[in-house]
Amino acid sequence: MGWLSCVANPGKRSSTNRSMSESKAQRGQIQIKLIRSGIGFPVKQKKVIRGLGFRRLNQVITRPDTPEIRGMVFKIRHLVEIVAQ
Repeated sequence: MGWLSCVANPGKRSSTNRSMSESKAQRGQIQIKLIRSGIGFPVKQKKVIRGLGFRRLNQVITRPDTPEIRGMVFKIRHLVEIVAQ
């Protein structure tokens, strides 16, 4: 499919984009808790902690359940735990 089908059928493009945005809204939220400090770990991992929005230990944050957030959590999986999905 890809972009070529959208070029061939310009009217179909809007329906494809609409279905993609609806699926993102249905994914829900994920709650993440910071259980270990970033001290002693690489700077990249500390930046991921800050990028997710953590400010202190035992803080629970809610983020959208997207592949980007899941990837960030995977990078620091030894420092966080998933509380609820």
